[in-house]
Amino acid sequence: MRPLNAKERTLGFWKFVLLFTFTVALIMGAVYFNFAAVPQKELSYYKDQYASMSKAAEAEQKLAAKLNELNANLLKYQNNPKDDLAKTAILNAINELSTHAKSDSLSSFGKLEMEISNSLTVAASTISKLEQSGNASTDMEGLKAELDECKQEVKDKQQEITNLTMQLAVYKN
Repeated sequence: MRPLNAKERTLGFWKFVLLFTFTVALIMGAVYFNFAAVPQKELSYYKDQYASMSKAAEAEQKLAAKLNELNANLLKYQNNPKDDLAKTAILNAINELSTHAKSDSLSSFGKLEMEISNSLTVAASTISKLEQSGNASTDMEGLKAELDECKQEVKDKQQEITNLTMQLAVYKN
């Protein structure tokens, strides 16, 4: 015996299968996007952040190494101002900082390098001006010697004036 509503039953069965398949596919799609696609985008974002932070840390370490080397050369030069090797190393380090800062002028480390190189350039020019002007203590000694000579000349001229006034007084009498 066949049921009278066999077509309706078959149609209802296929509707149920389609609805069930659609619902399962919808849930599986949501699970896939929640556990696969979205985390992958977030993971790539974090990888980019990590890469940029690694570059910043590397730039910071390079800058610290450059500054440590520069400080060591400055100490060498301070202890021995006639050390041309330390002087050229200082000037090369300043130029290197300046050129790197110009190429990387947008980052914070580039700006920091520019400020440091500008300050060191001013310090280096001041040192070279002081070197060109000579030693201040020898300059003072020279000035004192010239002052003593001038005082002696003034005394000699005053003596001459006194002698001339005496001779003039003798001639008037």
